[in-house]
Amino acid sequence: MINNIPLFKPNYDVNACLKEIKECLEKGWTGIGYKTELFETAFGEYIENKYCHFVNSNTNGIHLLLEVLKIQNGWDANSEIISSPMTFVSANHSILHSDLILKLADVDESLNINPNNLEKLINKNTKAIVFVSIGGNSKNLLEIYKICKENSIILIHDCAHSTGSNYLKTNLSKYADYSIYSFQAVKNLPTADSGMVCFKNDKELALAKKLSWCGINKDTYNRNQDGYKWLYDVEYIGFKYHGNSIMAAIGLAQLNKIQNDN
Repeated sequence: MINNIPLFKPNYDVNACLKEIKECLEKGWTGIGYKTELFETAFGEYIENKYCHFVNSNTNGIHLLLEVLKIQNGWDANSEIISSPMTFVSANHSILHSDLILKLADVDESLNINPNNLEKLINKNTKAIVFVSIGGNSKNLLEIYKICKENSIILIHDCAHSTGSNYLKTNLSKYADYSIYSFQAVKNLPTADSGMVCFKNDKELALAKKLSWCGINKDTYNRNQDGYKWLYDVEYIGFKYHGNSIMAAIGLAQLNKIQNDN
């Protein structure tokens, strides 16, 4: 008889999580805003990037980022994104959902993208590389970062496995133009499911927040704060990708123990 032994099991500070969630329930606010804003700020301080947006999954975070980049850079249907075959299938689905051309690079023994094969795939239509650090393993990242800079290509770091990971005492997200994190139940910083997308400036962040909340220019929480509850504009055809305060509450509690857990 073969017994299944789990290699990893989510580790929660139950009392701290319940305390954070209790505040949401007492305040009567469980959706976008409140704890989501607090978590964005806290996580941004942790990775030293203040342009963070909390979303309901890493998968949707990738799609959201690509939609922002399409609008910002005017990418057309011929635009190509190079990614890794060694990732969960939803990550590459997000590229296809963005109506972009997906190309898969070979990986080497590290299970990360092979820089030599990557260079063979780059052409005039290549807009971005999605680097997935499998198991938090950053091998080849710096070499690929250099290739992207030399070719004026955007480097997106899928940090789904890498919350709290560093290279040369520097957060891994520093070696990319954009980074996306996962807080799904089996990741380093588990909630139930959620993620974080990290941008480069206020303009990109503002656009992402609109797109992730159905294209609306002001979210419900902030409309409630300034008294204009029903006054807003729908500026884009958007998505329902924003995170909620219950998941953010768990994230805040878990963030305090991520280094110890890792």
